[in-house]
Amino acid sequence: MKLTEYLETHSISVRAFAKRTGLTAPTIYHILKGKHNPTLKTIKRITKASEGWVTFNDFVGSKP
Repeated sequence: MKLTEYLETHSISVRAFAKRTGLTAPTIYHILKGKHNPTLKTIKRITKASEGWVTFNDFVGSKP
């Protein structure tokens, strides 16, 4: 599941999700807009914060 889809489906704001991951809201916005390619460490944080709904495979070859 793409991060955008996860946030919409679970009615989670970018700011709230950023807080869950320990990342900043601008970082999450940049990832969502395709302006920032997340590191493996960041993807692991996103996977953990999304309880496994968003995984590494969701970022491979993705385009905004």
